[in-house]
This record gives sequence, C-alpha cells and structure tokens, in this order.
Amino acid sequence: MDAYEIEFKEEFDAAVLFFSLGNICSGKEDLINLFSKVKEALKVGGKILIVEPFQEDFKEYNKLKKLYEISGLYGRGEEKETILSQRDVLNALKRLNFEVLKVIKYILLWRISIKEFLKYFKLKELPFKIKELYYRDKPKRTTIIIAHKLQKRL
Repeated sequence: MDAYEIEFKEEFDAAVLFFSLGNICSGKEDLINLFSKVKEALKVGGKILIVEPFQEDFKEYNKLKKLYEISGLYGRGEEKETILSQRDVLNALKRLNFEVLKVIKYILLWRISIKEFLKYFKLKELPFKIKELYYRDKPKRTTIIIAHKLQKRL
C-alpha cells in the first residue's frame, strides 16, 4: 500500500524504516509527509528506528551521484530511489516534534567487485576514478537514527 495513504485503527509502540526512506521520499516535503503518517500511527513516546544510507555516508557522494546521472539509473522505476541528506531527515523529525535519541554510524561488511559495480551502472568502464565501490543499495556505511514521539504540546 502507498505509505502516504495507509491508515491504522490502533497506535503502535514502534515503527521501523529499514533502507526504505530513499524508496519512499525524494525530498524534504516527502519526509514531512511520511513522518507525519508515522507520527499518527505511534503512541506518545513511541519510537521510530531509521536505518538508511545518507549522502553523508558515502565518502565520494558527488562521484556516486554523477555515476547515477551517467548511467540513467537515477529516478526510474524500481530504481526510483533517492539518497537523502541526513540533515534533512533530522530536521524533518524535529519539525514534527520527534526527539532524536541517538544517531549511530554503522559499517557494513559487504564488498562489491568492479564487475558487479560496472554491471549495476550499465557501464563498460569507469569514466573517472572512484576509491570505494559502493552504491545506494549496498553502502559501506549507514546511519541508524532512533527518535521518539514527544508528548503533545499544550
């Protein structure tokens, strides 16, 4: 179901967004809309756990962004994903009265071969040097954010 249209009859203690923000949201307004829906579904004090690779998690983000542009993968079909800014996500949570409890950087253990990397981007060779072979679905680093819904303001 569309995340922006889903309705729940009860409130929950927690919501988990695991490598999904980039599939649902393309920018700041989408984040506000999504987190508003999550807020409606949470009990007061309910927690939200976000695990997502953000722009800040890719050391060579500008090069990675350029590869998406060159390959034509960026923003199409199932590949219609965005690598969001951690700052935008944190600002959206705070704007909606979530308190951010923790922000943790996490290193993932998978490795990508040059062959897999080129195949993913539909390239025969790299147009420039890149030190780390990772892409949005297989980042080296990711961020874990834990926040909770605050009491309603009086």
